[in-house]
Amino acid sequence: MVTEESTNGRTNGGGVGDIAHAVEPAAQDFSFMDLAAKITIVRMGHVYYKHKDVERAQKFLEAFGLTETKRAENKFYYRGYGTEPFVYCAEKADEDAFGGVGVIVESIKDLVLARKIIPTASQIYELKDTPGGGQCVTFTDPVDGFPFHLVYGQTPIAPSADYPFLEFNFVGRNLKNVERFNVFPNVKQRHAGQYQRFQKGPAPVHKLGHFGICVTNFEQQYKFYTTKFNLKPSDVSIGADSRDPSLQ
Repeated sequence: MVTEESTNGRTNGGGVGDIAHAVEPAAQDFSFMDLAAKITIVRMGHVYYKHKDVERAQKFLEAFGLTETKRAENKFYYRGYGTEPFVYCAEKADEDAFGGVGVIVESIKDLVLARKIIPTASQIYELKDTPGGGQCVTFTDPVDGFPFHLVYGQTPIAPSADYPFLEFNFVGRNLKNVERFNVFPNVKQRHAGQYQRFQKGPAPVHKLGHFGICVTNFEQQYKFYTTKFNLKPSDVSIGADSRDPSLQ
């Protein structure tokens, strides 16, 4: 799915813990809010997973190219080399479980709208112990019951200084005035016969680009996320036995 241009208390299996610090939005009048409007998702933010063997999960995440950025009780936060405060939260738990995805919304208005149009939406609460902070509303997916987190006001971080940048060599004179090649130097970076070699190690991860999940009722999921949010399909593969003719 792509975006179009632009229960109160704890939710079952949530990845952010107790909703204990509920806050009210800044003094704005939302009484005349259009309840037919869609919640505006700007981008993916992060995912939460619970691990029975969190030490094993940590080893995998670090070998995969993520960097630990914070620990808070039984939660371990990992970042990429970009500006997202974290992209993966691994939580020590008795059983493995999906703790939900966190998406960044456009404004506080989207959090208020979520509370009004999604029955299981929590109060707006502060992400006090989470990298980047911000405010959040968590709701339970209406079909399969996994948590879904809407985040606003998260503070970005500086890109990682440890990113293993390699200098490009020069490009031909006929390309130096082409806009898309402006990132390349137009003078030699090294002498002939000298070569660059990649160092062996994890490939650095930039950010969270997408996530996938298996669902038990595709048609209901599709209707919910395309009517409540600014999501639309980029590609859809439909079998001949689809129950919903509108998806044919």
